[in-house]
Amino acid sequence: MNKIVITLLILIIIAGGGYFGYQWWQDNNQPTTTNGTADDWKTYRNETYGFELTLTDAWEGYKTKMSEMVELERKIIYFRVPTQSRTHGYGDGYAEPFAISIYSISDWTMLQESGGPKPTYISRNSEYAFAYSQWQDPPEDLRNIDFKVSQIISTFKFTD
Repeated sequence: MNKIVITLLILIIIAGGGYFGYQWWQDNNQPTTTNGTADDWKTYRNETYGFELTLTDAWEGYKTKMSEMVELERKIIYFRVPTQSRTHGYGDGYAEPFAISIYSISDWTMLQESGGPKPTYISRNSEYAFAYSQWQDPPEDLRNIDFKVSQIISTFKFTD
């Protein structure tokens, strides 16, 4: 009986630590907002990869989500907006109008030499190549909103 109680306590402590660690990570990896201008633009800054983007008002309430893909060791930053839809994999209430993929230079070169679809190139620095892709089938409630992805991508710049 004591072993069961101790095991349960350890599992609760581990789960709690994981939960609070994840919450801390989420809180510390959110985009920063510039002081309001006439257009109330927002600036997303990524300190890890040293770049920023300027977003429009349509992005109010947005979040980002980082994902790591094993193939080509790329990182993907999904730019997410609230949606009412619970279909198309939007069960958490967020849809992803676009994503930025971050590749090592060697992996980007290898991708360019391979067949198949490729994300659209944005820019590169000495360490990484940056590319983006857009959604193909937005949820019904967001189909008539212009998220101005091309305009946002045109604001991509390195910060360091």
